[in-house]
Amino acid sequence: MFGPLAFTKTYAMAAAAGLSITLVPVLMGYWIRGKIPDEHREPIWIWI
Repeated sequence: MFGPLAFTKTYAMAAAAGLSITLVPVLMGYWIRGKIPDEHREPIWIWI
């Protein structure tokens, strides 16, 4: 009775792990463009 549920959960977690290792870094490379600002120039960091 719980066999199909276990297989579905396992396949879903394996697919999510595979996508997080392969697809997400590629998409972040496309989405984050330009110069990343220095963290010491952020207003919150200066206030802290």
